[in-house]
Amino acid sequence: MQKEITGVESARKTSNQLKRLWLNNKDGKKELRMGSAQILKTKQVNNQSIFHLGMAINVFPIFQEVCRRLGYLTKVQPEVSKNTLIERVAQTFLTPSSGNRTGSRVIQTLENWGFIEINNSAIRLQDVLINDQETSVWFIEALVLSNSKTKVLINAGDSIPEKLEIQILDIRNFIQ
Repeated sequence: MQKEITGVESARKTSNQLKRLWLNNKDGKKELRMGSAQILKTKQVNNQSIFHLGMAINVFPIFQEVCRRLGYLTKVQPEVSKNTLIERVAQTFLTPSSGNRTGSRVIQTLENWGFIEINNSAIRLQDVLINDQETSVWFIEALVLSNSKTKVLINAGDSIPEKLEIQILDIRNFIQ
């Protein structure tokens, strides 16, 4: 179930964030955006949220931090308290109050996109499967770029916390 925040100001802010995510040509992410557009033009993609996530972890530092902390915490325990996650993320940013609010919005977005499930303030990662080569390669590229690396070991794919529980079938074949 998607939760919508109503109001004119909220709609404007959402529009600004979507423009920053997909229409900004000045942030060095143009090739990543163009790659996703090319895939979406030529393929029927079941889960387009993969592209949103890949771009968001590259464009928005707080989005990347929420995903990183969530990935780390869920390696230790399958469920993470929403408040604990928000507190951990807020420690990274200069203004904890805005970090709390923005962190909550990121968590809500991850739930809307189907990457997490929230039950009584407990967050659990959802299994998401990418089963086509082009989308898999694009998402791996997005993960690598978000970590400021030019390469990553094949077996390190599961150790990138921002990957959450996204499963890539036959990753070795796709990378080759």
